[in-house]
Amino acid sequence: MNLLGSHDTPRYLRQVGNDVTRCKASLLFLMTAPGVPCIYYGDEIGLPNVGRPGGGARAAMIWERSRWNEDLRNYVKRCIALRQAHPALRRGSFHQLYANNKANVYAFGRKWERDMLVAVFNQGEEDWEIRVPLGGPLFGGVILRDLLRGGECVVRGRHVEGPALPPHSGTVLCAEV
Repeated sequence: MNLLGSHDTPRYLRQVGNDVTRCKASLLFLMTAPGVPCIYYGDEIGLPNVGRPGGGARAAMIWERSRWNEDLRNYVKRCIALRQAHPALRRGSFHQLYANNKANVYAFGRKWERDMLVAVFNQGEEDWEIRVPLGGPLFGGVILRDLLRGGECVVRGRHVEGPALPPHSGTVLCAEV
């Protein structure tokens, strides 16, 4: 079971400095990584931390929708739908494809039968042009649809190349095979 927050920790949004963009990238990672994702109640709507500073004290769920971060909630729903739509994200193999500590970029592949995906994360401070080395069944000329941003990436040689990924974000590419 994988989780970002729990009753023992401050709210995850607080842990990332109330930066919704960073929170979204983490939630996408949670939904695409191996294991069972767990979202602690309220984190999907940006429920604030309460109680002692830095503590794990919790308030009850806020049921007043006007106080919810609907943008964050809708993003969580998209990530869950993505996981449900792709068996590779639930039971597929995991392949680390790229890690660059200097740029703060990470990419991995998930595969189950004909369902092949590449998850790319840019936690750096600048845009990063997608250029991820590939192995295995993907080969030159394969088109990969960007499932979150729209558009396409293409495999050239042994790399997938595509438009820049903004700072503190991630996306998932799906091979058209």
